Amino acid sequence: MLVMLNVHETFDVTRLRPDVRHLRIGLGWDRSEQPTGLWSRVFGRREAVDLDAACLLLDKYGELIDMVWFKKLRTLDDSVCHRGDSLDGRPASADQALCDDESIDVDLKKIADSVMYLFFSVCSYTGHNFKDIEQAHCRILNAKTDDELARFDLSRRGAHTGLIMAGLSRVGSGWQLQALGEPVNARTPEELLTTLQQWVHPPASS
Repeated sequence: MLVMLNVHETFDVTRLRPDVRHLRIGLGWDRSEQPTGLWSRVFGRREAVDLDAACLLLDKYGELIDMVWFKKLRTLDDSVCHRGDSLDGRPASADQALCDDESIDVDLKKIADSVMYLFFSVCSYTGHNFKDIEQAHCRILNAKTDDELARFDLSRRGAHTGLIMAGLSRVGSGWQLQALGEPVNARTPEELLTTLQQWVHPPASS
């Protein structure tokens, strides 16, 4: 059964679907287009807003362990893999209405014990802002079957250049997804780290 999430709601992945250990995080957005300059506006030429998905892997203290984005498509241990842009513009299957612009695969069995958090974001490396983004979504799927497990839809237009879509946190022996939808002014994944600290809960010192 598909779970629809609102901002800050959570989905306990391994409790509700303990059989699913290989996830696909699908990220999508509705682009409008904007003029590139005076002559482009005069002659009607427009430029599509370009966004890039990323995943940052953090330890229990919020320190960066690894990340994937368009300049680095895999983690060192192959636990997380950026699948690149959607080239055909179609949903993953015929019965799905949404199209994912980019997707990231997560193999929960391969994630190192030191990784406590994974955060998924979309940012504009070229500096476009979200005034021209109509709608964004984040979906979590069974990567083996393409079955959609949970979805988070968001309308968050504004001058920000990035959006932290969701976080995957280790809880005991399982994993929990939280819908975030946090706007940020960032163009690269490294620029997100300060903002991500608010969802990191370091262990109490003894």
